[in-house]
Amino acid sequence: AKYGPQRAFTRARVQWSLALGLYQLAVAEGRRYLAQGADGLDDRLFLAEGLLRAKQHAAARDLLEETRLAHGDDARVLVQLGHAWLGLAHPLTAAGFFARAAALHDPKFARDAAEVLRLHGHPHKALRANGRVVDQKAKLRQRLALLLDLERFEALTALAPRLSRLGLLGEDEELRFALAYGHFRLGQFDRAEGQLKRLTR
Repeated sequence: AKYGPQRAFTRARVQWSLALGLYQLAVAEGRRYLAQGADGLDDRLFLAEGLLRAKQHAAARDLLEETRLAHGDDARVLVQLGHAWLGLAHPLTAAGFFARAAALHDPKFARDAAEVLRLHGHPHKALRANGRVVDQKAKLRQRLALLLDLERFEALTALAPRLSRLGLLGEDEELRFALAYGHFRLGQFDRAEGQLKRLTR
């Protein structure tokens, strides 16, 4: 078995404590759990994930910062740290961890960084983060939302050829409606109507 009887029992106690809302006990049992074994990265991530699910963001952050010192900038540690800081109402710090995960490990996390910034009132920073998103469809969907937030309607309507080329206007009618709204706000009523006529709902 992966875990000896004592460690398996302590691991179960951590899970029970979290499920029952006994968070201080869960942290104490979690520390005992780590002390009983190799204190590996997976063990620490298991405990941090439980704390995050229980919305114990400060405890999760402290554990993850220790983990980062011991194990380096593993992608899973960086992403969990992003969620912990987000739960503590520090979106800029959270976005920084998602951006670091994107830069060091997987570009997909750049979208998360941009979305955190967008949802927390930092659209210009979000637009810069969006520039690093590799998935073109995800990038354009997010960029359209950002340009809408910023009321940059000329830039928004200029995305039409790329949206069309990638098939996004056929996949998501909300994108076509946003495009129509951009034309409407620019006083381009014929173009707005042209987009609206192609909506099926």
